[in-house]
Amino acid sequence: LFDTVIISANDELVKLFLERKIKFREIVNNLTKIISSKEYKKYFSKKPTSLNEIRKVGKLVRLKTNCISV
Repeated sequence: LFDTVIISANDELVKLFLERKIKFREIVNNLTKIISSKEYKKYFSKKPTSLNEIRKVGKLVRLKTNCISV
């Protein structure tokens, strides 16, 4: 599930950059913050059990990314 965390956060950060809500350099800084957070480290070794779980994690990461970035 950790790849879901990285992809969802990156997609959201790029979207925010294209909307001119964050600067280009903030993409890497915010992505590093997110993947370093204790909240998401637990997903590093966790395997997805269903498609619904992947969607749930993706949605959670996108919401957290918006809160951190804007």
